[in-house]
Amino acid sequence: MDIEKIFGLITKQIAATGAPVTYRQVWSFAYPGQPWNGIHCLREVMIILGELTQHCIDKKLPILSAAVVRQDTNDATDTAKSNLHEVCRELGLDRAKDVSKEKFFADEQRKALIRWGS
Repeated sequence: MDIEKIFGLITKQIAATGAPVTYRQVWSFAYPGQPWNGIHCLREVMIILGELTQHCIDKKLPILSAAVVRQDTNDATDTAKSNLHEVCRELGLDRAKDVSKEKFFADEQRKALIRWGS
């Protein structure tokens, strides 16, 4: 999987809409033409988002994974927020320390949308 390519496609989509992208959109960027079939696809997207998070930390960028949401709620689940917060803390991201998962997620989403939004 080419994380740089997926990173580019997500940022282009955010630039075009000024809004977060959905898990399904990430799936279609990674697996064009392959249908979304629920939990299997979601698991694959979570792996991609993990790699994307590492990429953003390595490049000292806002965490682009925070700008990926559920289509039906336009938000991430509490589990996704917790996972992102925990991974960022484990990877030594200072701004993830001493802040709630909700605040961290909201701050990173805002930063990503400002950085790559229209």
